[in-house]
Amino acid sequence: MDLDRDGIPDIVSGSYSPGHLYVFRGLGAGKFAEATEIRDFKGRKIHAGRIDRRGEPIGIENLAASPHVVDWDGDGDLDLLVGNILGHVILIPGERRDGKEVFGPRRVRLEAAGELITVGDGDAGPTTADWDGDGRVDLIVGGGDGRVQLFRNVADAGPPVYAAGVDLVGPARDLWEPTLHDGERPVRPAARAKPCVVNYDGDGLLDLLVGDLQPMRQRERSLGPKELARLKEIEVELAEVEARINAYFRRLAEEKRDFDPEAADYVVLGDRQGRLLKERGDLRPGETLHGFVFFYKRLPTGR
Repeated sequence: MDLDRDGIPDIVSGSYSPGHLYVFRGLGAGKFAEATEIRDFKGRKIHAGRIDRRGEPIGIENLAASPHVVDWDGDGDLDLLVGNILGHVILIPGERRDGKEVFGPRRVRLEAAGELITVGDGDAGPTTADWDGDGRVDLIVGGGDGRVQLFRNVADAGPPVYAAGVDLVGPARDLWEPTLHDGERPVRPAARAKPCVVNYDGDGLLDLLVGDLQPMRQRERSLGPKELARLKEIEVELAEVEARINAYFRRLAEEKRDFDPEAADYVVLGDRQGRLLKERGDLRPGETLHGFVFFYKRLPTGR
C-alpha cells in the first residue's frame, strides 16, 4: 500500500512488544528504506491502546499489533485498523491538517452486530476486501485460534456497519499441541492466523492466503552423561526463574501496576529464561515454531 501517497508502494508492519507500528517507505525498483515509527500529528508513536503522558504504551492491549491501512470510512483519507493481543480491532482514523494527511489521537474499538469484536484466543489480524461482491468493503479478521472470520459490511453508505462474524476458516484443534515433526507439512493454519485477500490464481475470484504460527516436534537424539547432568541443572534453574517471573506478575497485580516489558527486573529474568530455554532445546529437542502460508482457493458461487 502507498502510505505517503507518493506513487510508490510502502510496507506497514506492527510489532509484538511494546506494539509500535512501522513503515518501510518504498524507494522504487523493489527497494525500501529502513523502518520508521508511524506517529500521529503531534509526533507521538501510534498504538492500539492507552499511552502515558510521554506517549509510551500502557497495558497489554498494545501488544501483538497487526495493522492494516485502508480508507475505512470512504472520506478519501487513509485510516489504520490495528488488531491486538486481546483479539480487538482498533480503528485509528486518518484526517487532514494543514493540507496533510495525518493520523489523529482517536482510537475506536470496532463492533459487529452491536457487540465489540473479539476474535478467538486473541491476536486479531484484520484486513479488508469486498468479499461478497456487493460494492461494500467487508472486514476479515484472523484470530489466535487459527480461525478466519468475515464481518460483512451491511451499511448502505458511509462508514461500515458490520454483521455478526461467520467463519471462512474454522478454529484449529489442539492449538499448541505439536502433532507433526519438524519438516512435515501441515494441512491447515494453527495459531495466530493472519489473512490476506487476493486473486491469487488469476481466475477473477478473491482467494484467501493465511499465515500462521505452528508448533512442531523436533526429533530426539541420544545424550551423553554430561549432557544429561546439565539438562537436570537447567530444569532446576528454569523452575527457579519461572517461579520468580510468576511472583513478579503477582506483585504487579497486588500493586495494581501495568506490565512494562522493558522494566529492568523483568528484562533480567526474561533474558535468563530465554537463554535456558535455548540451551535446553539444543540438548533435548522438543518443540520448534514455524510460520506457514496456506492458500484457500475461492470457488464459483454455488460450488
